[in-house]
Amino acid sequence: MLDGFGQAPVCIELDLDSYDGPWTHVERFRNRRGWLMVASAVMTAPDGQHEFGMVVGCDEWGEAIPAWQAGHLLECACSLPQPCDEYAPSVLEAIAQREAREVKLRWLRENNRELLMLAQAVEAAVAAEEHRTSDLIDRTLANVDDLRRRRRSPLLKADNRVAIDEAIASLEIGVEAALHNLEAERGRIRAQAEDKERQLLQHAAVSVEIEPAYVVSWHDGAPACIGAPDQTADFDWRPPRVEFTYEAARRNAWWRDRAEGKIDHSAAARGMAGRARR
Repeated sequence: MLDGFGQAPVCIELDLDSYDGPWTHVERFRNRRGWLMVASAVMTAPDGQHEFGMVVGCDEWGEAIPAWQAGHLLECACSLPQPCDEYAPSVLEAIAQREAREVKLRWLRENNRELLMLAQAVEAAVAAEEHRTSDLIDRTLANVDDLRRRRRSPLLKADNRVAIDEAIASLEIGVEAALHNLEAERGRIRAQAEDKERQLLQHAAVSVEIEPAYVVSWHDGAPACIGAPDQTADFDWRPPRVEFTYEAARRNAWWRDRAEGKIDHSAAARGMAGRARR
């Protein structure tokens, strides 16, 4: 989307209904606005340079949008870009720096043998702890089921029922304690690994530079409510003359139909409301 634009910010209106994937990927952006930055992360490593595509975003409140969700916005059709009378918030650059660090960490974990072995050892230790806890909980719950069957016996005395209830309560507390211990152990394993990873990273001669490609201020084009007056009736909605990287002809057709009055806005609104209920 918007290939070829410079770094000067532009404003666009997104058509979230044009997204081909699950609607839940973009539903959180309805009637919202925010910023997107598409950039390249150029990594300089001992074996040469590596370039990675990167997209980051934030909403109108400056809250970061996960990179995988920001990428979904790039798969939506958009209006013809317009000049933007404001600049992106500084938090967008900070988000890009954090994402660049994650790119560096992923590359190192995949290409540095010591870091790779450390990551594999951590996942194995966590999996073993989870398996041990799962077995303990399964055995405990089996004992609880057995006690409950015995409690239903009509021949059981009242004192025995009280004893069984106390035993069941004790076992259920044990299950909660096991889950709490699992969370604590998992945190301990990962914290130790982070310390070792930090020591290894100090000796990793890898640097990352961010080269922004373009920045856009986006907003959802869905009407705020059904029957609201169209405040953009005098706007000339033309198909974007931007060559998208994904099915450009089909995406641009939606805006062409809208400009020619072929879009039934009331039907689109009913469809959007039905999707929200699902």
